[in-house]
Amino acid sequence: SGCSEHLSADYAVPASRIQVLPNVIDLERFRPVAEPPPASPVRLLFVSRMSVRKGLDQVVELSHRLKDLAGRLQIDCLGGASLFSDYSALLADLEPTVARSIGHIEASEVPALYQGAHGPLQPSWYEPYALTVGEALASGLPVIVTDQVGAGEGVDARVCRRYPVGDLDAFEREVRRLVAA
Repeated sequence: SGCSEHLSADYAVPASRIQVLPNVIDLERFRPVAEPPPASPVRLLFVSRMSVRKGLDQVVELSHRLKDLAGRLQIDCLGGASLFSDYSALLADLEPTVARSIGHIEASEVPALYQGAHGPLQPSWYEPYALTVGEALASGLPVIVTDQVGAGEGVDARVCRRYPVGDLDAFEREVRRLVAA
């Protein structure tokens, strides 16, 4: 896959030594809801470290493109900076009528967040897996991911909307499709 090529190049590990292993998702913690959240506003989550390669810049730009959906869409950005990279200053540029920064969350809070959401956004420039995508899928949520998110590879298009990394027009189109559904 494309992600294994990135791993090989980044860490100087021969591609022949890299293999895909399934990540274990706790299906007791992450499961579909019995009662879905209200249809409006559509609540999308960006659960991530606010750091390099995670696509926060894409989420900020997207929030401005979707300003016309104010009242019908809420994008919640959840997470903090990592020790090696801090992009959290970008959060100040979110379009407040459709997006907000929630900040750091405890791991124990994540299942309930998925239960109250309509789907996550994973616009990573490069993401070997993306545990959040696996957790969201186990929670019964459709996901929107770039073609560089390993967890989106081979997943049915009915529940995983993939778009080319960096293609803001395609990212916007997929979010609008989800909001309209």
